[in-house]
Formats: sequence, structure tokens, C-alpha cells
Amino acid sequence: MFNSDKTYKLIEKGSRMRVPRVYANSPFKPLYEHAVKGIESVRKLREVLDAFCEEDFERAREDAEEVSRLEHQSDLIKKDIRAKISSSILLPVNRQDLLSFIKPQDTIADAAEDAAIFLTMRESRNVPKEIKEYLSKMMDETLDLLEAYRVVVAKFSRLPKVTFRKREIREIINLIRPIEEAEHVIDLIELDAARRLFQLEGELEVLEIWHLSGIIKRLSDISNAAAKAADRMRTLVFR
Repeated sequence: MFNSDKTYKLIEKGSRMRVPRVYANSPFKPLYEHAVKGIESVRKLREVLDAFCEEDFERAREDAEEVSRLEHQSDLIKKDIRAKISSSILLPVNRQDLLSFIKPQDTIADAAEDAAIFLTMRESRNVPKEIKEYLSKMMDETLDLLEAYRVVVAKFSRLPKVTFRKREIREIINLIRPIEEAEHVIDLIELDAARRLFQLEGELEVLEIWHLSGIIKRLSDISNAAAKAADRMRTLVFR
């Protein structure tokens, strides 16, 4: 005999069992963990740069190995996020947009590792003080930018799993703008540093100029990656 109350309870129970599976693997919080790991790698890069400027090349190599370890951890988190993004999970954003966001965020750690390795490729001695100051300034500004980036990803990771409200979207957009402005400032420092470096052509060896210009470029790549990731986040919340 058909029992409507019993049937309703079974349906209700089944619904409660299914819903957690749909939402349990939301990748938003792991996205924040992934961002933090990338930022940690850049903080360690700061130590590599300091050791390089102090001509403590053994310490620079040791710290560079730690940057590589952090980059590997970042990769593992990225793979875990990708594995959790499936058609069975309900997300308030387009999956392809989410994957497009992960790529530049992952580049933060990649760029930090690239810069750390490149720093240790050559024991550049007698680097002009003003060039060291440019490198240090770029690093300081990059870490400030990444702290602003961490804040916006933290905000994004706490958004509802099903839909975004206009107020939340507006808050994130307002947090993204300072990141892009900071990236422009770093670009200007990069340009000034490169110009000054090439003005020293007669005082430095060609290989020295090549190495230092490569360091400048690789430091700039970090802020470029963060700004690109922030721009992709804008696309995520707008759609």
C-alpha cells in the first residue's frame, strides 16, 4: 500500500544525503590556501635576494631550494583543486573561468621559483648599490601587492557557494583596483632599473648586465602574474 508520508520522508532523506556531495568539494577555500603558498614562496625569495645582495651565495642557494619546495606544495594544491572541479559540483562561477583564474595564480609560485633559480645561476659580485636598491624596492612593492592580493582571495574564498550578491561583487572589484595600480608602480620601477643598468654598460661585464637584467625581469613577472589573476577574478564574479 502506498504511504505518502513514508515516501516523502525517504525523498527528504535522500535530498539531504545528496546535497552535501554537491557542495562539499567547493574549491574556494583551497584557492586561498593555494594563493598563500604562492605568497610564502615569494617571501622566501626575498631571503634569496637578500643573500645574493650580501654575496652570501651558499645561503642564497639553500633558500632557493626552499622556494622550490614551496612551489611544489603549491602545485599539489593546484592539482587537488582541479581534481575537485567536476560536473557534479554546483558552483556560482563558470568552471572554465575558474580554471583560467587558477593558472595565473599558480604562476606566482612558478615565477618566484624561476627568479630564485636565476639569482643563483651566477655569483654576481660587486653589484652596484643603486641596482641592489632597485631590486630591494621591487621586492618590497611586490610583497605589499601580494598582501593586497591575499586579502581579495580571502574575501573571495568566503563567498556563498551558490550565488554572489551585488554588494559582495562590488567589494571584490574595489579590492582588485589597488592591486592593478601597484603592479603599474612595479612596472615603472622595473623600467627605471633597466635604464640605469644599461647606463652602466662600461662599468659592468656583459654577463653581469645580462644576469642583473634577467633578475629584474623575473621579479616583475611575479606582480604581473598576481595582477593577471586579480583580473581573472573580476571575470569570475561578474559572470
